[in-house]
Amino acid sequence: MDEPEPCHSDNHIKTSRYTIFTFLPINLFEQFRRIANAYFLLLIIITAYEDYYRHISDNKANAQRTYVFQQNIKFRGIIECELPTVNLFSFKGRCIYNKKGEGTFLFLTLENLLLRGSRLKVAKYVIELQKVFGSLFFKWDIHMYHPETNEHANSNSSEIMEDLGQVNLCTLIQYLFSDKTDTLTENDMCFKFCYVSDMEFGIVNTIDGINYQASSPDELCLVSFAKSCGMVFTKEDTLPDGIIRQINIFEKPTYYQLLENLHTYRFVLGLIYLFTKRADSVVIPLCSSGAFEVTTARISLYAKLGLRTLAVAYRIISSNDYQRIRAEFKRATQSCTAVEDRLQQYVPETLTLLRRSGIKVWILTGDRVETTVNIAYLSKVFNQEHKLLQVVNCTNLETCKTILDNQSEKLLKKTDLVIDGSSLAFVLDSDDYRPIFCTLVLQCESVLCCRLSPLQKAQVNTQ
Repeated sequence: MDEPEPCHSDNHIKTSRYTIFTFLPINLFEQFRRIANAYFLLLIIITAYEDYYRHISDNKANAQRTYVFQQNIKFRGIIECELPTVNLFSFKGRCIYNKKGEGTFLFLTLENLLLRGSRLKVAKYVIELQKVFGSLFFKWDIHMYHPETNEHANSNSSEIMEDLGQVNLCTLIQYLFSDKTDTLTENDMCFKFCYVSDMEFGIVNTIDGINYQASSPDELCLVSFAKSCGMVFTKEDTLPDGIIRQINIFEKPTYYQLLENLHTYRFVLGLIYLFTKRADSVVIPLCSSGAFEVTTARISLYAKLGLRTLAVAYRIISSNDYQRIRAEFKRATQSCTAVEDRLQQYVPETLTLLRRSGIKVWILTGDRVETTVNIAYLSKVFNQEHKLLQVVNCTNLETCKTILDNQSEKLLKKTDLVIDGSSLAFVLDSDDYRPIFCTLVLQCESVLCCRLSPLQKAQVNTQ
């Protein structure tokens, strides 16, 4: 086959949008007809950079040698090529045609084909630069500034703009999972009540002189309350015999030794006290004496006020007992405390807007049912006009099914659901009923999961 003569017909392509003369005026008009700012100036620079490489790509394509068949020859042939792939920079195929009665084929590659629209090269680092500058708007937004702490919003990822872009009319984000403490609330505890041996204390604590630090905001609140009552934790020393802590009780120094991390202490008088501080559902069943009914009633009252509750129990033990219980806990006597964790600013307004946009809110927490239900209404997670369905204190799967199966899908759309950890465990452990449960609860307007362990929170997120 003789090599075809080059054809000089005009097959010039043009994908660039501007010329060297039209670029500046057109861009200035398009961008600065709105309020001018640094963002649009940066956009112009990026646009010019991209268009420059379009010119290079066009020139390279236009400079390639191109062969065509003579126009007076009728061309019939078959093009065979590989199936479409994700690789835009590869093409394998051949053209089978008939010339002078003989079947002839011509290999087709990127060297002799012009694949329109598939070889546009975009500099990835330019796109990433746009993401970085876009995320800076979070910090620059005056409406996201917190004057009390003098802090601006901070974006830790340049991908946040793309993530927020998923919230659109198609509602790609339909569910919002949130913890309660330090999310809806400030995680800044304020002491409210303490009930001990038929006596209730309600002193609001203040911290003066000594600044405490604690691994838990609850502990910080309780230590601060004790300080306001005249019992000031002043220092801790590590000695060969162990850890010695000093408490000034009405300015009189008192010392005790920390024996174990099981909250066991030996006071200077030689008595050994075993303390425990946990949720009432754990502590009270272990107690052998005390005002159970009154204490439980107080805990329920505090929880209905939206307060975080803890049960505190202690027992005086002998040295022989201490040696035995180093491996296990013994039963004890109880009291309780209640602290307030205030809502963060604008939480009700924010959640109201999210719900209006079609996003359903789920709260996953380890707090008591009464406490969290109160917070749910205050924060507008729950609607006062909706029915409240409670699946709590279930002793088996059948009890859960009886409560849920009586609800129709139409009714659930105007229902707020509360379920506790023990009841949820029966549902999640059932391979048969779990899908049915998921179908039902997804119809609810809002869902509140209380008394959950960290593992259960993870399970709810992955179902």
